[in-house]
Amino acid sequence: MQRNSSLGRQINVPWGAERAALGLAIVVAVTGVTTGVALLAWDRGAPLLAALASTALLEVALIASAFRLGPAGRGPVTLLYGPVLLSSREMLMWGALALAGSITLSVIYANIAGALSADLVPPPLPNDFVFSELRWVAFVIIVVMGPFAEETFFRGFLFAALLSRFGTAGSVMISSAAFALAHVDMALFAPAFLSGSVFALVYWRTGSVWPAVLAHTAQNAIAFGLSR
Repeated sequence: MQRNSSLGRQINVPWGAERAALGLAIVVAVTGVTTGVALLAWDRGAPLLAALASTALLEVALIASAFRLGPAGRGPVTLLYGPVLLSSREMLMWGALALAGSITLSVIYANIAGALSADLVPPPLPNDFVFSELRWVAFVIIVVMGPFAEETFFRGFLFAALLSRFGTAGSVMISSAAFALAHVDMALFAPAFLSGSVFALVYWRTGSVWPAVLAHTAQNAIAFGLSR
């Protein structure tokens, strides 16, 4: 792996927009199935278990799709996480910047949305996630698995795949929109899009997905801790 701090380094991966489109199709299909299963289980009185199981299944699908359509047979799995090996200091610094940018934009959006309509304000995680007997399972799925799976697919696989055809701006917008839509709840679309854009730009700037993974993990941990 190379060390290089120059702005906008070229991120080259041996998969392109066609495989990105296939990956998106798979994610849409899995999201539809898991949402349907969750709603069915919700009606039958097992909402928390259904939500956790469907989320875990989607996360597994994200990782599997990213690996199979990305580096499998084309290079090492590390291709999903960028060409640059950052030092611990650089990783923490960029992770902190990504977290600060993501939270700042989310707070600005929440304030604007709250002035327009309460329906536009992103809801907090349900109290059941934190205070049920499944709270540690929820923590692992939401705080540990989720950020890793989502950054692997939406930044490491999708954003990198789109760069050669759509450029930086187009790739940020497309990958962030896909990331936002995967959250299903439309109240989460705008903040997820903004956070996804920050994470994609940090990957583009650093050449490593790991600062985004750290920032995403910290943000989900904060949301988990503030659950009511």
